[in-house]
Amino acid sequence: MKLNYSKYITATLIFTFAWQVAQAQFQVPKILKHPGKIKIKALHMLNSKYRETNLSISPDGKALFFMSGRGQQSWSTPRYTRYRGKWEHDGDIWYSRRVNGNWRYPTCLPRTVNSRSGEDEPNISPDGQTVYFQSWYGAWERKGGPYYKARLKGTRWSFPQGLGEGINQFFKERALKQRYKRGPNNYATDGATMSADGRTFIVAVGVYNGKMDLYISRRGRYGRWSYLRRLSVSTRGNERSPFLAADGKTLFFASDGYGGYGGLEILKTTINPDGSHGKVVNLGAPFNTYLDDYGFIMPASGQDAYFVRQGDIYYADVKNANPQIKPSVTLMISGIVTNASTKRGMSATITIKDARTKRVITTARSNSYTGKYVIMLPTSSPNFTQEVKKRNFSSFSKSFNPTLQNGLNEVVSNVPLSPGSPGVVSSGKRLLITGVVTNEKTKRGMQATIVIRDTKTNKIIKQVQSNPLTGLYKIKLPVSSPNFVQEVTQKDFDSFNKSFSPVIKTGLNRVVSNVPLTPKEVVVAKQLMIAGIVTNASTQKGMSATVTIKDSNTGTVIAQTQSKINGQYKIKLPADKPSFVQVVTKNKFSKFDKSFSEVLKPGMNKVVSNVALRPVVIVVTKKIDQEAAAETGRK
Repeated sequence: MKLNYSKYITATLIFTFAWQVAQAQFQVPKILKHPGKIKIKALHMLNSKYRETNLSISPDGKALFFMSGRGQQSWSTPRYTRYRGKWEHDGDIWYSRRVNGNWRYPTCLPRTVNSRSGEDEPNISPDGQTVYFQSWYGAWERKGGPYYKARLKGTRWSFPQGLGEGINQFFKERALKQRYKRGPNNYATDGATMSADGRTFIVAVGVYNGKMDLYISRRGRYGRWSYLRRLSVSTRGNERSPFLAADGKTLFFASDGYGGYGGLEILKTTINPDGSHGKVVNLGAPFNTYLDDYGFIMPASGQDAYFVRQGDIYYADVKNANPQIKPSVTLMISGIVTNASTKRGMSATITIKDARTKRVITTARSNSYTGKYVIMLPTSSPNFTQEVKKRNFSSFSKSFNPTLQNGLNEVVSNVPLSPGSPGVVSSGKRLLITGVVTNEKTKRGMQATIVIRDTKTNKIIKQVQSNPLTGLYKIKLPVSSPNFVQEVTQKDFDSFNKSFSPVIKTGLNRVVSNVPLTPKEVVVAKQLMIAGIVTNASTQKGMSATVTIKDSNTGTVIAQTQSKINGQYKIKLPADKPSFVQVVTKNKFSKFDKSFSEVLKPGMNKVVSNVALRPVVIVVTKKIDQEAAAETGRK
């Protein structure tokens, strides 16, 4: 009997599909059909004979990060794990740049990020200056792991910092339960994604060789991550490889719980602010096959896509794909901040504000080496103002109101800042008063209090202190108060007061006010003191004695003290009695008596009087009794 193989294969596929429908937890999602031919090819420049997985792409589609088990590093651990029956090294994070439409050979992140314990699931921020990743490297529980972030400072990657909080607590609790129950490891992960604004984190967690679910955490107002909770899009099947598109709400993930072609299917949905999800759709062929298809990522433009099949990275040209496959409208501002003099990139603070409410939407910093920056903006606020500031450089301010279209809407704003012109703004009106406060006598800068008051209301507008070394000060004033009074005060100096009424023009209006303060004449009081040492004239050693000071005219005692054992004494005297007599006495010593009449000057007038007292010699006369003498004579 001759078999009809085409009918047999068709029947088998129908049976497989029907079985998966029966196993699906939810209604089988719609399978997208694509009107045009979609070209798919393996990226041999990025792939190796080992596994590549867990992809992440920047919103502009120019940087691709992924995990690779190829090793090739000094810290690599061979035969670390098996994939599809073959040994491979511990995982490391690699990345590639797309230049002129072609991907360059990938580079491994340095040892500050990678280790011999395996790093995985990288996510790159829109500006390419922060990478989020997973690592089980030693003591992850205490370091805020197993998810970390590292920053690119100039050309070097910093040491990682744990995300901590609710994410860390979730994994610590699961690890503790598994340790006591001794069951299968149910805190393994296979794919994580971070939103472009860095506020939403989704991860696949469960048994590595079993089933996993998707969990979500959000970063709160004060930067703390919430406890991971299960997403409603998860099924009784297996969910892996989540990826949040640049719009922050379109979620691509892999699952075998929704039916389809067989194995893991690539699906798409939207995540709402409360964690609920929208309609789930199957991306269809050629993205999904009877094999495991997963790791789908897409830049903000929606023109290209990448995914993983059997451990290799594939590229898909999706220009002619069904529009439902693409994320919603995204808005991005990018550019380079440069030093206008040297033309080199530099770090600066970039602030984006709502043009109407002036509310700050977000802030960022450009790279200190390249000057590049990329900021994803909410499409609900397309009318915005960009401000760029750096110390000792001119500032920049410009408003934008782009018309949004489907896909990526990129605003390019290259910002050259001029050095040595702080306070200069590219547009609008600004009022600035600056100058130097000096000591008029020494001509040196000094610290003083500068108060600016409204001329009409006398209310204080601003109050600052000048620099204590240079005397420099700078005060930005509202252009609504161009009539003001400047007051400068400092203790022991005459005050300064001056009125100003500048004519305000477009741009910077600078008022220069250098203030010399005159020191006040200080009357120094006259003071009088007598001090010295009392010594034994024979031994030349100091000794204690009574020191009395008397008025020369009246003889009354003004002051009296005892010199110390070492002979030192010090007596403060009233300045109105410059004529006095010093008397120094001690039992069995001669008396010292001396008059003084001082001419006092402002300040302390010190009289030094060292006194040497001589011991008194006592002669003892022996009286001889007459009878005793007579008795002596008889003998």
